Amino acid sequence: MTRALLVLLAPLAPSQDAGRPRARALRIPRAEAPRIDGDLADPVWSKAPEIGPLTQVEPVEGAAPTEVTSVRVAYDEAALYLGIACFDRNPSGIVATQMRRDARLDPDDRVEIVLDTFRDRRNAYFFQVGPAGGPGDALVTNNGSDFNKDWDGIWEGRSRIVPEGWTAEIAIPFRTVAFDREGTTWGFNVNRILKRREEQSRWAAARQRLSLFRISEAGDLEGLEGLEQGLGLDLVPYVRADADRTHDFEGRDLDLTLRGGGEVFYRLTPGITATGTVRPDFAETEVDDLRVNLTRFPLFFPEKRKFFLEDAGIFNFETGGGEFGDSPELLPFFSRRIGIDDQNRPVPLRGGAKVSGREGAWSIGALGVATEEKHELSSQDLFAARVRRNLGEESVLGLVATRGNPADTGENSLVGLDYKFATTKFAGDRNLDAVLYALHSWTEGTGGEETAYGIDLSYPNDVWEARLGARVIEEDFFPALGFVQRPGTVRYSGAVSWNPRPGTAIRQLGFEVAPDLFTDMSGQTQTFTLRTDVVGVELESGDEGGIVVTPTRERLPADFEILEGIVIPEGAYDFVRYGAFFDTSDRRPLALSAGFEAGEFFDGTRTDLELALHWRPGGWLNASAEYEQNRLETSFGVPGVDDDGDFTVRIGRLRTEVNFSPEVSWQTLAQFDNVSRTAGVNTRLRWILRPGRDLYLVFNRNQPYGSRPWNAVTPVPDPGETPQEIATQGVVKLVYTLRF
Repeated sequence: MTRALLVLLAPLAPSQDAGRPRARALRIPRAEAPRIDGDLADPVWSKAPEIGPLTQVEPVEGAAPTEVTSVRVAYDEAALYLGIACFDRNPSGIVATQMRRDARLDPDDRVEIVLDTFRDRRNAYFFQVGPAGGPGDALVTNNGSDFNKDWDGIWEGRSRIVPEGWTAEIAIPFRTVAFDREGTTWGFNVNRILKRREEQSRWAAARQRLSLFRISEAGDLEGLEGLEQGLGLDLVPYVRADADRTHDFEGRDLDLTLRGGGEVFYRLTPGITATGTVRPDFAETEVDDLRVNLTRFPLFFPEKRKFFLEDAGIFNFETGGGEFGDSPELLPFFSRRIGIDDQNRPVPLRGGAKVSGREGAWSIGALGVATEEKHELSSQDLFAARVRRNLGEESVLGLVATRGNPADTGENSLVGLDYKFATTKFAGDRNLDAVLYALHSWTEGTGGEETAYGIDLSYPNDVWEARLGARVIEEDFFPALGFVQRPGTVRYSGAVSWNPRPGTAIRQLGFEVAPDLFTDMSGQTQTFTLRTDVVGVELESGDEGGIVVTPTRERLPADFEILEGIVIPEGAYDFVRYGAFFDTSDRRPLALSAGFEAGEFFDGTRTDLELALHWRPGGWLNASAEYEQNRLETSFGVPGVDDDGDFTVRIGRLRTEVNFSPEVSWQTLAQFDNVSRTAGVNTRLRWILRPGRDLYLVFNRNQPYGSRPWNAVTPVPDPGETPQEIATQGVVKLVYTLRF
């Protein structure tokens, strides 16, 4: 046992690079830089050598791709250039539906690039482009532990469909990325998706057990010398004009404002950036989806604000792969706590400063933010810091610390350690990850048990996967700048899945058993589930479906009001639920996603339905309609409020995206739910004047559901009902980046 632990926790020796594919970038004079228009007629592309062939990953590992891909790389002192030719003998079959910059390109043919600019074999910049335009980017942290799609770098990507297939050109300024100035070799990989065949081909690490985000297995791009970042100074001012109107049954109010602020970025070293912000603004941030909480625990809403998303991966804390669904249970630092109160209302920020980046084997991040007095909260000074040290080939050791309490309920601080061991060479050529972590908080007036700790082991491979984890979160543990879902619990979780590949019209089957046990601190069961994926099927066409059975035992330590007027009494409950899902391939112009779950629910029944219809007729338009319904039939109604205990929750969403070009897009989200009885619309027009210079037109409207029409001056409340406000907002915002 001791020997096994030593093998598990000891960092690997430095890796041997034998067997990695290598390519050399062509150095060119600045005058020969290609024009980024998707046309490979520029003379540089006849001079730059190809990086070498791609190898098929899906559906047949190791086979030659059915269509050839040619990738060439060149650079001058200012930027890295890629010329890509995706040959296709059936150009009419190319799937090209996503034109907008930073769109989700999963439905389309596409080429994906990762650049490990420090060659630390863990972290990388991600770039992608599809045949309709649609350039996108992201940050990949710690071999895919975090994928930050909301990072928005300044670079160019253009594509076009030609008789031989489709072509693309990419230009990435060296001012946009951090890198090791002493190094001349970057980690590099290329991935091509041929959507109509659901075929994936890759340059390096073309194995089904590895994803593109396993940066440790990327190839090498050599010959990068004499790269310039200028002064490393970016000034990003903004100016914003608002028209806000609120009105209720008592009257209305109109407020016109003009304000400004901005950010400054300065590279202290090639890899570490200092950021300062004055009156940061988030007018263009996408609104949250409406959700109704039918659990005893807080819902998790992701961070979407750009200032906090830049270098967000550096602040991530490792707790392993044991989270189920979209909601993590434990985050020592969660930036969404800053600037938003517990009722989801914005709290203005006076300003902030951040230092983040990488230097050698170290990653560092420090963030300080000052909030204004608002919503009965006093002004706060909030701080978070993160340090990580790479160990061996893929492992990492980290420290996190926070101080401050945005809820203004007393002083709070936290410190924690995490260690992740990772290898792709377990038992020769298998993946194995292990995570250990411990956290402690100090909260004014508590003085109780405030520690959280855990271990997580995972074996994430293609045909067989397994995971085993244990976690303790003591009763008084409170990360005021983080997120914790179930304090005062001990969790034991695991999963074993078998995912064979029959080699027929069925690409892969899936069978999984995943027990999950929560107890209180005395060991008494709170929740036990045994999720069983009876069968999951992925077809060669990209369509997929499955059947799930979940036996559950719940012990309620107190009465639980699941909805107003429906109270489930304390006690122990055993029930079984059955579910099924089906998703057609998103490459289809009209795609359907459907999920259904039914069965017992405590002492009653619950039936859940989710439907989504996606229409993608071409790059100029994308639209979807989504509907969620939860039907509860219980005997727990409160007399005079909901006598029979029955209730149906309904949520509807309509999304549209009109793209006039990759630079000009108009997105709209309209949604309603019948619990808050609120309908709302958020619509945003974005015009990218050039990368880093954006004009936004934003309109928001929220109105009580069932009140008078939207052109009414005042809504008429029902008798005995408290009037609700109708809020309307229009914003014009200009962001202008100046680089030196």
